[in-house]
Amino acid sequence: MSLESQITALVNAANNLTSEVANKVKGIDAAVLAAVKAIPNLSKDFYVSPDGSDGNAGTFESPLLTVGEAVARTPESGSCSIHLKPGAIHEFGDERQFFGVKNITLRTPDMLNDAKATVYFKTFISSDGGSEVLGLRCSHSCRLSLFNVNVVTPSLEAGTTYYRPSPNGILAHNHFSGDGRELLISLYRSKAEVKDHPLVSSSGFLSVALANSQVDVAALAGFVFNASTYNISRTATTVTGVNSFSDLFKDLDSVAPNYVSNTTI
Repeated sequence: MSLESQITALVNAANNLTSEVANKVKGIDAAVLAAVKAIPNLSKDFYVSPDGSDGNAGTFESPLLTVGEAVARTPESGSCSIHLKPGAIHEFGDERQFFGVKNITLRTPDMLNDAKATVYFKTFISSDGGSEVLGLRCSHSCRLSLFNVNVVTPSLEAGTTYYRPSPNGILAHNHFSGDGRELLISLYRSKAEVKDHPLVSSSGFLSVALANSQVDVAALAGFVFNASTYNISRTATTVTGVNSFSDLFKDLDSVAPNYVSNTTI
């Protein structure tokens, strides 16, 4: 074989090897991309409207009907931003939503629009015969943020004369979840209308942040917030229907809870 033929053979072999390596790299890249795409998106955006359906995609063009469905579609340890139709009354849903860890934001999209969306929560008769809110039930930790939204806790379920102390409210710890768990609720430019049920009940630590908001206590004979330990922040927020701001915060056993606060309790 001539020297020229040998060189040609070596060049061809090198080209074949280069092509094979390139194909292997492409295969690896494709496998990595597929693996990345398989990782669930933990951050979700949903649109909710009284004109929507819980069978819809949850987009602006195809909104969901209930807030509860948006929460159910949010993956465990994930977060969701739920955009509500301005000026509309939204139902949370017909079921409690149970989960371990989630961060949930309810917002009326136009922060400059005073036509806030309102979220109304239904009730049912619990196992002890008391009235309980169909809301969020968390076993570990949850942050619930309200931006430019009204929330209403309902009157007692027909046929009952009292509300179940705990778990109850739009946000609560499940039973047997342990005192080391943490709930956080914040209201900004929002309003909470509290009737015959508490807003939040926690078996442990509860962080409450109220800014440029309003809390109206209409008929509740008990607590608005319940926990053994609180971190409370209050800025430009008014409270009606109670003798003092401290009346909002109770321990389940009517024991004076522990506070860390930027305001007088």
